[in-house]
Amino acid sequence: ITGKAELVYEGEQEGPYNVALYLIQDAIEHWFDELFPKPEEDERNPYEVMQLWFNSGKSVHLGADLNDKDYRETLDAVPGLKKLVAKYHPNSEYTYFLMELVLNGLASKEIIQFNIENQTIEFMDILSESLGDLGADFGSLN
Repeated sequence: ITGKAELVYEGEQEGPYNVALYLIQDAIEHWFDELFPKPEEDERNPYEVMQLWFNSGKSVHLGADLNDKDYRETLDAVPGLKKLVAKYHPNSEYTYFLMELVLNGLASKEIIQFNIENQTIEFMDILSESLGDLGADFGSLN
């Protein structure tokens, strides 16, 4: 897939890994917009509870090594996430897939941040990495 895509997305400069990530993120954003309300267009912000949870310093780690039980418990820990999926897709057999899609969609809209490292995706507050370093600097001023 990356062979032809590299030509379209200048993969010679970007590299096949970055091209593949771009294509995946583009697909995620498309399906998020198709299946859930767009955050920028909904006045009541159905994502507010989740956003506040991430803003409070919480994060979600979804590693390739998670078993099914731990994967579900990790996603269930995000307040409002399962309820949101149930509201827009009641009785779906893909609830947990859709829950992860919501997190990826919020990251694609830059409402929360995500980081991929060592076969683990981490979702966190959009400012957590910046302020984390800043907090370390303030601690050294004492």
